[in-house]
Amino acid sequence: MVSEKELKSTTVIIGGRSYPVRVEESQIRNVQSAGKKINEKVRYFQSIYKDRDLQDCLSMALLTFAMDIEQSDSSGQTDDLTEHLRNIDRILQDALN
Repeated sequence: MVSEKELKSTTVIIGGRSYPVRVEESQIRNVQSAGKKINEKVRYFQSIYKDRDLQDCLSMALLTFAMDIEQSDSSGQTDDLTEHLRNIDRILQDALN
């Protein structure tokens, strides 16, 4: 486990909201990349479903990422996707706490 002193602060923006997170320095790029991918997927759903609100688009994006994990689990390609989802989970946990 990493000590609090070893964690670095960064901010990720998801759906137009800023979320301060503290992660290992080696994970900052992953967190930022995960935030970018989430936003890209949300924008995609917003462009298709113009009548849906941001929460709906965020939920659809999350479902899409979860489905990707399920598919990669069945094909044995879980490492990268699992790491991305762990980063997303950390971001969301930090934002909710």
